[in-house]
Amino acid sequence: MKISKTSMCCVLSALLVACSSGDRTADMSYSDWRHSLGMPTQIDMKPGGNTVITKEKKVEPVDTSVAQIGKTKGDYMTVMARQFRKDLISTGAQVKQQDSKILMRIPSQSVFGTNQAKIKPSFEPILKTMAENFKKHPETMVRIVGHTDNSDSVLNSKTLSLRQASAFSNFLRLEGVSAERLLAEGKGSLEPIANNDTPQGRLKNFYVEVIVYNLR
Repeated sequence: MKISKTSMCCVLSALLVACSSGDRTADMSYSDWRHSLGMPTQIDMKPGGNTVITKEKKVEPVDTSVAQIGKTKGDYMTVMARQFRKDLISTGAQVKQQDSKILMRIPSQSVFGTNQAKIKPSFEPILKTMAENFKKHPETMVRIVGHTDNSDSVLNSKTLSLRQASAFSNFLRLEGVSAERLLAEGKGSLEPIANNDTPQGRLKNFYVEVIVYNLR
């Protein structure tokens, strides 16, 4: 290994400083001692007598704060909601993102025939696309709730709404969404969103509510 005159002078100067400082360097590490003298903190010896001087790399801390984790969580729910709006644009559905869940309200006439619980062929491609969105995010749970107007008895209305919600849920299951993530229920006419005294109001009260919960 060849040592230049300049390097030798640096080493001798360092020794003189260390001697004059007494015990002040006794508790210092080799790396800290070289840093205090303004010298490089690492020396790598290479074959052939060549000396390569490198500096220590600064390690950036990883942000594991709750805020950063929450940002990630919100990001993927936002992506899901955006995709649902695109999927349902032709149905007149409302899609809202609220805290850690997504709320969708789909008019029943877009999904089912009048007083029926069979998925319309025209809605099947939309449901298939929704299923793909659900499968991409297994950390979510899906609740499907059927609603009707009050033109029939309470019992019949609740039965129809449950059958419709179940048909919606079963279609998603057959498309590969885990049954453990799906919950279907019928509310009948208990939660109207419009006046049941008009035909327009009664039509609006037939809807399917889909709530996506984030389980992270």
